[in-house]
Amino acid sequence: MAAFRRYALAFCVLILGGPALAQDAGTLRLELTEPAGGLRIVNAGPAPVAIHMTIAVQKLEAVGWVPVTTELNAVERCDPPGSATTVTIAPSGALNVRRWRGFSCSGQCNMVCRANIYYGPGKFRFVATAVSPPSLIVSAPFALPAEPLH
Repeated sequence: MAAFRRYALAFCVLILGGPALAQDAGTLRLELTEPAGGLRIVNAGPAPVAIHMTIAVQKLEAVGWVPVTTELNAVERCDPPGSATTVTIAPSGALNVRRWRGFSCSGQCNMVCRANIYYGPGKFRFVATAVSPPSLIVSAPFALPAEPLH
């Protein structure tokens, strides 16, 4: 059932979200950092760029890139949750996102989870969504090891 939901979500993103995995997001790029699961969002342009707070994670499977259910937000620290749904990257600035640890519900900031799943080993990538104009920014693929990094 979970696999069906992932494929249905991917289909909805294709239909409702415009071009699937378009790389044209102006001057915004996603850079991978160490250890695996690290991410830096860089705005190389002269104007601020707003993105949606939630960052998608996709896993490479036999059918292609499919979304995984996880918690990953464009935040540097695990502060108490606020009501923001977007974050703005300053001109010529960067946001060092708190690392995704490869888990379903304790992937980033939530450290307590009853039904946690580790998704490794495998190839993954991050997908951020720029607000205006709407576009998707995709990171290079990265590998998670068989055992989680702490």
